[in-house]
Amino acid sequence: MLNRKRITLFIVFVVCILVLYSCQTTHTVDSSENKASMLDEYESSKSVHEGITRNEEILEDSTYYKVLLSNSQYYCTFYDKSHQVVRVDGPYSKIPKVSVVNDSNPTLLRLTIQTGTGIGTQYGYFYLVDEMKFSETFQSILDQSENLVAYIDKEKVVVRDIFDKTKYDKEISDFRDPFSNVAQPITNASFSDDSKTITVTYLTGDNFREVSETFEI
Repeated sequence: MLNRKRITLFIVFVVCILVLYSCQTTHTVDSSENKASMLDEYESSKSVHEGITRNEEILEDSTYYKVLLSNSQYYCTFYDKSHQVVRVDGPYSKIPKVSVVNDSNPTLLRLTIQTGTGIGTQYGYFYLVDEMKFSETFQSILDQSENLVAYIDKEKVVVRDIFDKTKYDKEISDFRDPFSNVAQPITNASFSDDSKTITVTYLTGDNFREVSETFEI
């Protein structure tokens, strides 16, 4: 009787050992599979990241902005004075032109994009770094002086404050000579050094003669 009990206990012991070994083997396999899966995911993510990096080309990298090309599209990143990202614009099909029109007190940047030929296919806006403020978008920008911008609106020149038109807003439409019959007779405009006048250049007559006229601001 005693021998039977011993045999039974031995069989139970062997079965327990086999069960424990089977669980340990399964856990090891699962763990290995999980590690392999995580490694595959990491390699896949790394490959995607490297692909994006390879497709990026920095065209300009300045204190307050960066222009880059990624997947045949252009992007512009703007920074504050601590070089923290304020805004990222894009994608653009044409390369944006960024210029520092005032480098201190306050720092003012201008972004323009030329989508075709002629002043009528150009548009842009301004970024005041000190206040992290962006202007509205202006079509056909002609010139800028201090806080003023001049741009074309159909057959007139608009001169206004860049960020707040309630401070200054003037339209110039009474020209001395009649415009030539062209899509865009106004070709240029420039502020005087003291910003008290603006000289507008336009085409007149059937022979498309270019004339200039100065207006007080």
